Amino acid sequence: MPRRARLPRLLSRPRRRTALTAASIGLVLSGSLAPGLVASIDDQPPAEPRVADARDAARAPTETGEQAGKERARKERARKAPLSRADRRMAAKLRVRVRNGRLGRNVTGRVLDVRSGRTVWSDGGRKELMPASTAKVGTAVAALQALGPNRRLTTEVRTSGRTITIVGGGDALLTGRDLSRLAARTARSVKRGVSYRVRVDDTLFAAPRLSPGWSPGYYTSNVTPVRSLVVDERQVMDTAMDAGRIFAQRLREHGLRVVSTARGEAPDGARTVARCGTPVCEVVIEMLLVSDNDLAESLQRLTAVETGRPGTWRGGARAQLEVLRRLGVETEGMRLYDGSGLSRSDRVSAAHLTSILRAAYAKGRHRRMWPLKVGLPVAGTKGTLHSSLGRFTTPQSRAATGQVKGKTGSLHDVVTLAGVTRGADGDLLAYAFMQNGSPSTLSTKQAFDGLAATVHGSW
Repeated sequence: MPRRARLPRLLSRPRRRTALTAASIGLVLSGSLAPGLVASIDDQPPAEPRVADARDAARAPTETGEQAGKERARKERARKAPLSRADRRMAAKLRVRVRNGRLGRNVTGRVLDVRSGRTVWSDGGRKELMPASTAKVGTAVAALQALGPNRRLTTEVRTSGRTITIVGGGDALLTGRDLSRLAARTARSVKRGVSYRVRVDDTLFAAPRLSPGWSPGYYTSNVTPVRSLVVDERQVMDTAMDAGRIFAQRLREHGLRVVSTARGEAPDGARTVARCGTPVCEVVIEMLLVSDNDLAESLQRLTAVETGRPGTWRGGARAQLEVLRRLGVETEGMRLYDGSGLSRSDRVSAAHLTSILRAAYAKGRHRRMWPLKVGLPVAGTKGTLHSSLGRFTTPQSRAATGQVKGKTGSLHDVVTLAGVTRGADGDLLAYAFMQNGSPSTLSTKQAFDGLAATVHGSW
C-alpha cells in the first residue's frame, strides 16, 4: 500500500486510548464533512507543500518599519474596539451558563478573538489547572513549528560486517508491513550463507522512566514507556526490543541466518541499506484525532532533539515552552511534565490554551499548522467529539454539529475542552473551558459541549 494511502487505514484501526470505532472517525476523509467550519479551505494542506530555501527568502517581500507600525496600530484599535453585539450576547450567556452545576466545581474559561487577540469573555481564565489531553494542542503546535509537517521520521537499517542494526527515528506509526519492507531490502543488500547479529538502537531518546505526576498504573493501558522505536503501537514495556525481535524474524523469513537480537548502538561507519518513514503531519493528525498519548510523548521528544535538547522529559518540556514563546504564546505560569497531559503535575490555563490556538491560526502560518486544523476533532462528526461518544448530542449542543472544533481532555477528576469556532458574527474565536476536582462524567462533558455551542452562537 502506498504511504500516502496509509492515513485512512490508521484512522480505522482500533485504539486503546479512547473508545473510538471506525464509525467514530470515518468521516474525516470520506468527503461527508458538515458545511461551514470543517469544510473551510483553510483546513486543507497547502496545494504545493515545499521547503523554503534561501532563494525564497530573497524573493519574499519584506515588511517595512512603517508597515509594521501600521499593522500594530490596527491590531491595537481592534483590541480596544467595543465588542460586537453578537459577542456581547455570547459573553452574557456564558456568564450565566458557566455556573451550571453539571459542569462541576472549579470551572474556568476564556474566549479570544483570533484576529485581534482581544479577550471576549473570561472567568478565571488565567488560573492554571490540570489540562489533561488539551495539552496535546501545545505539543502539536510546537512539533509542527520545530519539525515542519513534511519532515519524515525515519527508521533506518545499517550494516557493518555481520551486524545488522535497526535504528529508531521516533516514528511511532511504524508498522509490521514497514518492517517487512526493511527486511526485504536488507536481505538483498547483504551476503547470504553467514550468521548475523541484530542490534536495536533506540538511543535517539533517553532511557524511559516515569514522568513526574505519572502513576505506574499508566503502563501499558494508557501509555507505553517512551522509546524511539515501536511497531504497530504494541502495548509492551520495551517497544524497541519488541520491534527488533519482529525485524529479526522478518530477516529470517527472507533467508538470512540471525543468531541473536540485543540492544546496541549502530557501529561507527555502518552503511545504511534501507529506510522508511512517516511524515510528521500524519502523526499530528492521528494524535489529535484520537488523543493518542504515545504519539504525543514521541512528538515532544522529537521537538527536544530537533532544538538541540536531550530527548528527556525535561528536555521535551523546555523545548516545547521555548518554541511556543517564539510563536508569541503566553507561557508565564505554564508547567509541563509531559506531552500528553497525563501528568497530574501539569498546569495550564484557559488563557494559555487560547493563546496557543491563536498562534496556530495566525496569518501566514497555515503551511506549517494545517495538520492541527485537520486533526482537531469536530463536533458530532469526527474524532473524540463524535456523536457515538455522546458528544454534541443534547438539545443545547446539537445545533453546533460540524461547526465547532475542539480538543478534548479528561482524567478521572478533570474535564477540559479547547478549540475554535466562528461566532454568530462570523469572526473566528478560540475558546477553552476547564474544570478540576469533579468526576469526569458524560453529563459534565456534554455540559462543556453546551458552552462551546454558546461560543458558536447556536445556543
